[in-house]
Amino acid sequence: MYKTCGRVYILAVAQTSEVLYDTYAAVRRLTGAGMPEPHAEAVVREQVHLIEHNLATKADVEAARADIETLRLETKADIDALRLETKADIETAKFDLIKWMIATNITMAALVIAAFKLL
Repeated sequence: MYKTCGRVYILAVAQTSEVLYDTYAAVRRLTGAGMPEPHAEAVVREQVHLIEHNLATKADVEAARADIETLRLETKADIDALRLETKADIETAKFDLIKWMIATNITMAALVIAAFKLL
């Protein structure tokens, strides 16, 4: 967290990251710019809180990259499986269509032959 020396914050080490933030220098810069010291300290405390709770570390980024790569590979595998399944469905549909076309043509030929016999 951060250490205090009177009312001035000396150094803050963010717990969840590997960032060192010199809060004493930050408070000095803010007070040097005309900000009252209590306000400067409050701003710096908020910055330390943001660093500790919201800053992504290199490890966080690497973990996110690993997760993204895993998801990419899983998605690719799902797409490949879907592609094979779709090809199989198309082949089945082709076979069924050809089968029905042949049956329809045979039926039509039989009806034509029957019609000629009746005439």
